[in-house]
Amino acid sequence: MFKEKRHLKMAVMIAAVICAALVTAGCADAATNEANAASTPKTKASQITLSWSGDTKTTQDVNWKGSGSTMYVKYAAAKNYDQDGKWTSFTKGKKTTTLEGHYCRYSARITKLTADTKYYYIIGAGSKWTAKRTFTTGIESGDFSFMSLGDVQFVDRNEDYAAWGDDIAAAYKREPGIKFSLMTGDLINVSTEIRDWNAFFNNAMPVFSRIPMMTTSGNHETPVVPSVYLKMMRTGRRGLKRKYIRLITETVILFR
Repeated sequence: MFKEKRHLKMAVMIAAVICAALVTAGCADAATNEANAASTPKTKASQITLSWSGDTKTTQDVNWKGSGSTMYVKYAAAKNYDQDGKWTSFTKGKKTTTLEGHYCRYSARITKLTADTKYYYIIGAGSKWTAKRTFTTGIESGDFSFMSLGDVQFVDRNEDYAAWGDDIAAAYKREPGIKFSLMTGDLINVSTEIRDWNAFFNNAMPVFSRIPMMTTSGNHETPVVPSVYLKMMRTGRRGLKRKYIRLITETVILFR
């Protein structure tokens, strides 16, 4: 009888441990259950870039190309993820379709972040997700450096965009403390040419999926269909124009 009671007690203890582990796992995964349960997209997110449309210390915009289905960004502070390997939050991407329906661009704005903090993020839905990438929120105060670029364009699309991508990658490797880039327009030759946008984003992604890329339109983006630029760069949000002008103004002051 004593032996049977001891075995029963051990079985109850084991069951309690298993249940506790399941509950803990459930709580940890609850923050991203919606993203995990969503339909798996046909293709992984690509042409990923970062930008800002809010407070640089507490927000981060993540932009990407997708196949049209619902997609999400899962993220976590790097120091926490390094300890437990868990994604703590998610944000649903907002989709816009352009170029006669042949291109789907997404944007997700992450909020309530901590200043000067490194985060990991992935993009996807269901069982299909991108590789883990990083971004770092803006600092509270102090000096910083940024990259200024303009007039990408090309003579040979594939060759020249690839060379541009190599140049910005080399610059970022040489100056890893760069906080963001400021692009002054003419990112492409023709705003309605999907091959231009694909070449631009494909070569921008290695660097600008890690630091924000702030852009303004040039004469090559706007003469035919200005709305294409707004959809591609996701700069059409209400109130962004004023915030962006403020960013430019504050940046110019740094040179005086």
